[in-house]
Amino acid sequence: LSEEKLSKNISILKYGYENALSVAPETYEISATEMGDDNVLLDGNTALSLGLIDAGYKLYSGYPITPASSIMHMLARIFPSYGGMVHQAEDEISAVGSAIGSYYAGVPAVTATSGPGLSLKQEFIGLAYAAEIPLVVIDVQRGGPSTGLPTRTEQTDLFAAVFGAHGDNAKVAISVANVEDCFYAPHVARYLAEKLRMPIFILSDYSTSVSYKVLPKLPLQELNSIEDISPEILARFGLRPLPDQIEMVKSNQADPGDEDKMRRVTGLNTDEDGFVLYTSDSNHRGHCVRNEKLHHVKRALILPELIGDSEGDVLVIGWGSSYGAVKEAIESASLQGLKVSGLHLKVVYPLPLGLETLFSKFKKVVTVEMAYGDDYKPTPLATLLRSETLVDVKNAISQATGRPLKPKDVVNKISELVTC
Repeated sequence: LSEEKLSKNISILKYGYENALSVAPETYEISATEMGDDNVLLDGNTALSLGLIDAGYKLYSGYPITPASSIMHMLARIFPSYGGMVHQAEDEISAVGSAIGSYYAGVPAVTATSGPGLSLKQEFIGLAYAAEIPLVVIDVQRGGPSTGLPTRTEQTDLFAAVFGAHGDNAKVAISVANVEDCFYAPHVARYLAEKLRMPIFILSDYSTSVSYKVLPKLPLQELNSIEDISPEILARFGLRPLPDQIEMVKSNQADPGDEDKMRRVTGLNTDEDGFVLYTSDSNHRGHCVRNEKLHHVKRALILPELIGDSEGDVLVIGWGSSYGAVKEAIESASLQGLKVSGLHLKVVYPLPLGLETLFSKFKKVVTVEMAYGDDYKPTPLATLLRSETLVDVKNAISQATGRPLKPKDVVNKISELVTC
């Protein structure tokens, strides 16, 4: 960089600083801290990429889409050095099909996308669910519907992830609260996908994908088998280990080429041996078995630790990247003498047992989401909570501006709820 260019850049920096002070509604003074040699600077999508490597995935199959593309960009540079392969497919449908084909052959695979791409992937996701093939789908959410707001953030893909494919077809959805979660979410997703033999979603969002955090070097797992996953990583997402034996619709789950074993892959209803069957009993059994997989997860979930007291006037519930805003808002409101508490969900579906009892200790239960809602239309998480607990959960803040949540907005709404 020449002296002339350096001088111009410094002048621009000073000009921006001086003018910002005249228009900024509030300022913060952040003291410089010395970082040790063991710290790393990561953004959400980079952490997801590194987590995929450490969790033992060997194929990334995707198609460029904002804001998930940088996962592919990072893996394209470094994945081959760790024995992995990046496949840039011709479209979103081919991308998820390739990931399913890889896992069918016994090779852990993942595909990543955002809202519009998720819509295109749904038929194949339903096939993986019916055929009992593991699959991990990362959805970096952005504003919608349709093309919507590609470079803005929302939390509006929850229903599409959990219930998007037709028929009785619910999947597990785990979310990330911060950059560190992004690194470990792939481990948990692989564990669940292979134990349950079904699609598992990791729900991030634009805000998390581009958020940077300085972290101590994260302990590596170098996961070769899901049996080696650390209980601490599962606990980070509120999970206990699942049972060793989980019933499948088809009992002959063999990889292609296993001697003296057969694997029949179909989206049609089958009996336990994998043969296509249209009887009412076999069809009902299939539904029972697939739903029992979700019930295994529900029973393994630990109720999240409350932010604040175990009872009070208002309980505020969030998920994903809302964690920071909820935590700061609850702490601020408590200092003002308000009897409020917070709850943050990392596994967003299925929901843990015991929520009804927990909710009964608060006069009002509300959600904070980056999703649209009003008096007639509850937000996605509020809808799930209402349907499963029969508690009148309201959406306190249903922000669909494309911007991250602000703690002060949450505090203002909490104050209003306490007084009304």
